[in-house]
Amino acid sequence: MQVPKEPRHWYVLISFDPKDAEEQLRREAIRRADAGQEVFQSFVPAQFLMRRVSSGLQHDEPLFQQQPSSTEALSDDGFRPIEDPWNPTSVRQNNEIRAALWRYVFIFGRVSEIDTFLSEDWNKLHYNRIRFFLDRQGEKVYVRQKVMKEFIQMLADKRLSFELAPAVGDLRQGEPVRFRNNAFEGRTVYVVESRRTQKGHVLTVEMDLIGNVLRMKVYNVRDEDIIRMDDDLTKYARTNDLIKRNQQQLLAILARRINRKETEDSRMHDVLKLDTIYAMRFRHFDVDETAAHRRYLAQILICACLRHDADGRAEYTALVLAELAEINQQSESKAATDVRARMHAALFLATGEPEYRTLARNYVREHQPKSEPLRTLIRLISKRPALKNI
Repeated sequence: MQVPKEPRHWYVLISFDPKDAEEQLRREAIRRADAGQEVFQSFVPAQFLMRRVSSGLQHDEPLFQQQPSSTEALSDDGFRPIEDPWNPTSVRQNNEIRAALWRYVFIFGRVSEIDTFLSEDWNKLHYNRIRFFLDRQGEKVYVRQKVMKEFIQMLADKRLSFELAPAVGDLRQGEPVRFRNNAFEGRTVYVVESRRTQKGHVLTVEMDLIGNVLRMKVYNVRDEDIIRMDDDLTKYARTNDLIKRNQQQLLAILARRINRKETEDSRMHDVLKLDTIYAMRFRHFDVDETAAHRRYLAQILICACLRHDADGRAEYTALVLAELAEINQQSESKAATDVRARMHAALFLATGEPEYRTLARNYVREHQPKSEPLRTLIRLISKRPALKNI
């Protein structure tokens, strides 16, 4: 008689040092992947909310910093207030969320395996830094997958609403903005040019002044000095910014994995980056952002593969296949896009089916797309150890 397999749940645990807990979970993820074991999926909300996404897009540099700049309004522990740092209500709500979630750690796995992980020496010698959260009857508490998904989505939405807003350098020509800390505070101006110099950002703007147009340069403009007025432009820039970040980081991680150029430190950082990217998977796209949505789905599928998340891989493989079927029903002129090639590349990494790699490579040969990131992705999956090393 076959013994039924132990079910997996999102178990609720507590820790008085969430930063250390997250680091140990990252180490455990690497250890289990190396041992060929099922990797724990984990989520530490306090740490997730404390990471601020940088506005820069430097090549393969960490996009996270624990200490925001001194010009930002902060709470005592360095946590950035949500939405409006000058609004006392916003700051209070932020502090309440932070305090409520500070101790909690969520791990998706089998209870016996989590027990084994928690019995390791590092945990026992440090006064059980991570332990199960028990209910009044002393039973271990777990959360249904549907509820956990909604919880992560809620926190990800908060991050996206204020952390990924484009900075001064992303302002577009003709975009209306208002100054916050300036002699012209409250007046609407229109962007002519945004340029970075050795003395900071220089913003050239035009303003209606008694029937005439006044053009002026404002020096050393900071992100907090401007209020963006055009919601459509802001949302468009935010979406593209998010996709660029994911693309850059995923390609760098994929290259290190396939080329076997990982170090212990880089592996730790990569697990952190992948967790943060994956927690943004609930990003909402409008109907007119279909192409961006499809690119994003392909990125999340690659992320699930790199995280060794079997459930996520299956879920997003199905979603990408559904979108691919819809693309293939369109005319060749619409279907012949690099979006389809990206999907084929992601599906090859997820399923190992060589036909997807062939389709992606043929597209690059026949259509010669200008996208260098797409070319880089195809080159990486064309290498012999592409599947073995991820």
